[in-house]
Amino acid sequence: NDLLNVEITDTLQTQQEEQALLEHLSSSTSADERQLHQHRQEEAKEEYQQRKEEQQKHKQSLANSLSIHNQNVELSNIPEEKNSFSSLYALSDPIVEHNDNDNQSHLFTST
Repeated sequence: NDLLNVEITDTLQTQQEEQALLEHLSSSTSADERQLHQHRQEEAKEEYQQRKEEQQKHKQSLANSLSIHNQNVELSNIPEEKNSFSSLYALSDPIVEHNDNDNQSHLFTST
């Protein structure tokens, strides 16, 4: 319980110190400086918004060009035998497994 009271006291003291610092800064900072700071913040927000809009336009143009490209590709010109896995292997081809007895004995003796 005492530990909790100490933590609460520390937190309150820290908040009071921060509030005093803010009050000092606002009273010691001229209105012109505050206005300049606010103006800079607004400019930064505008620049961020412009960059965001430019990125959106760029993404949209990429999406549009990709869509146009996909529409222009004609898959019907690609012969099916070049486009399918079945052209590589016939069902009647024998399946060959490679069993190397030396490797198997090595596995047993390696432990």
